[in-house]
Amino acid sequence: MKRSRLGSKTYAEAMAKIASKREKTKRSKAKSKKIKKVSVSKLHKLVWAECRRVQLEKLPHDCYTCPAKNLTGANLQLGHGQSKGSLPLEFKYDLRNLRWQCFFCNIHGQGCQELFLARLESEEAGKEFLLESSFKDQYGGWKIKKKDPINARDFLTTTLQNLKLIS
Repeated sequence: MKRSRLGSKTYAEAMAKIASKREKTKRSKAKSKKIKKVSVSKLHKLVWAECRRVQLEKLPHDCYTCPAKNLTGANLQLGHGQSKGSLPLEFKYDLRNLRWQCFFCNIHGQGCQELFLARLESEEAGKEFLLESSFKDQYGGWKIKKKDPINARDFLTTTLQNLKLIS
């Protein structure tokens, strides 16, 4: 029985087919390269590190709520006037709300929020921040305003870029 030429190819045809397959895989590999996105939690850490860097250059290393001076190391902590957990994302990394505190005031004293807010209220930038982010309730305390949720990745990347511009 004689074999048909349906399955057999010449050497040149076989080499052309292999070359075309290689070309296809090169094109598909080039298309499949994706840009990795930084995770949102990593962006939070990067923004916080930039906030610390900016405030280190800008503010004296004294506790905002007690008489402690020349804080260093673990005793130098960046505290929030309005607690970070209750603030909407737009205000979590606002530099007007961040001041240096000693470990005792920030951790054990839970930020000494009443003293912090009273002192923040006496400053022009602090008062502006408080009026934007909160309102005074009937008892004279500052309550956080509710805001609509925003895209965290976009907000954090723009905030990070803006903070890097500050020197």
